[in-house]
Amino acid sequence: MVIKSNTKIMKKYFNFLFAFGLCLSPIFSQETLSPEPKKYGHLVVEILDVNNTVIKGEGDQLINKDEELTAVFENFKVFSYKFAYPQAKNEYLHKFATIECRCDVKELADYLEENYSTHFSYFGYLKEEDKLIPNYVPSDSMWYQTNPDGTPVLWHLKKIQADKAWNITKGSSNITIGIMDGGFDVTHPDLVNKVVTPYDSRTGDTFTIPNTKSYHGTTVASFAAAETDGGGLLASVGFNTMLRFYDINTISLVKIINIAWHASFVDSVNVINFSWLGTTSADSVTRLLVKEILDNNTVIVRSAGNWSQGLSDNDLYPFAYDVDDRIIIVSSTDKNDNHTNPNGETHSNYPEVSICAPGYSIMGATRYDSGLNPAPYSITEGTLLLQHQ
Repeated sequence: MVIKSNTKIMKKYFNFLFAFGLCLSPIFSQETLSPEPKKYGHLVVEILDVNNTVIKGEGDQLINKDEELTAVFENFKVFSYKFAYPQAKNEYLHKFATIECRCDVKELADYLEENYSTHFSYFGYLKEEDKLIPNYVPSDSMWYQTNPDGTPVLWHLKKIQADKAWNITKGSSNITIGIMDGGFDVTHPDLVNKVVTPYDSRTGDTFTIPNTKSYHGTTVASFAAAETDGGGLLASVGFNTMLRFYDINTISLVKIINIAWHASFVDSVNVINFSWLGTTSADSVTRLLVKEILDNNTVIVRSAGNWSQGLSDNDLYPFAYDVDDRIIIVSSTDKNDNHTNPNGETHSNYPEVSICAPGYSIMGATRYDSGLNPAPYSITEGTLLLQHQ
């Protein structure tokens, strides 16, 4: 079962700035309008008595009835003075105006606040420390590529606005995600630098992918923490996070819980991802062990399942909501935020699901075989969580 890309989502997440514009000005001379390219100010003010202090001039410009204030504007090289929000439905917002000048906007704001506090209130302008910065974009080529239908190849990252999150955090190498799965290709260029050890810490076995074995774990890991701004072509949300792999050859309740315990208490992973089916029940010892893992500040994230019918949370022990409601259960959505994709396929969804994330037709890593596969990427889908710490 291919798991889904999700976002832990985590936190984050984003920078918000309000740019309020105000501008004033009567009729200005040609000299006043001459540009000084290195200086520009944008100020928003509240006019306390609109009806008695300004009149509308040409081109929606406002003209001050106070001639001294007009002279002040000319001195500060104000070249535009207009109502800021003339279409606003709230009448109060009709009192706000934008002032644009070829001047130090802080000096203008300070002067008006000190000398014209009976005329204006609220002085909003973009301060140096608040300057807007462009959203971070990775160097990975797939970030810029589009599919034949025009949608981005990495649409799932753009859908969740990962580039805005990257302005806040790109994850941390101090955070490790433990992938309990199978079919790990540690030679893949999007994973080779992200794996803490190229072998299973429980058994000491080196990870290999026989021809008969699926590359499921490789795909899951690439959604969780693919190399970004590095050797691979993909990108991932918390791309500075690290990975540990734990090989699951057969589904066994005892084996699953013992691997999870080892990951949490021996390897100190921060997140455990489990993108497999489970069993139909859990005994009291298993329930206690799950609680211990969560109490150890290890997050457990589990896929909801890729079947629309006949699967519920009761089929997914030991990491079922019934065992501990802190377990994060993830189902999927498509490019249009629909739970069912355009082909009519619906991944598992039931009341215990915690969150939905992009999971239909997303680009992930496949087996690389130390370079023998020249195209180690493919479109896949499922209910895996794209983890970000």
